[in-house]
Amino acid sequence: PVGLAYLKIREENPEMWERLFHVDDFHPSPHGTFLQGCVLHWTLFGCGPAFLGGGNEGDDAVTIDQLWRDARLMQPLHDESLPLPTMKEATYLAKVAEAVSFTCTTI
Repeated sequence: PVGLAYLKIREENPEMWERLFHVDDFHPSPHGTFLQGCVLHWTLFGCGPAFLGGGNEGDDAVTIDQLWRDARLMQPLHDESLPLPTMKEATYLAKVAEAVSFTCTTI
């Protein structure tokens, strides 16, 4: 379903589509990697990542700083680091992941 998530974003949000790739236009950026992780989380566990409170706004929701604080950031050493998704972008990417994961489980 990761490919479907990329396709959905390409069709509905071209600006975000550009943010899904590293400067080499091949490898995923932090935005693309986050999207992939969200798709896997929805697909494997049937719920959203914890920053969304398991798919619902609530006590488990965290701030964007908490979300990235412990993240292992892997970007090419010789390239300038790309920006991390904002909370608004992370929420959008997680909702796309939910939409495509739900679609795939009902086919």
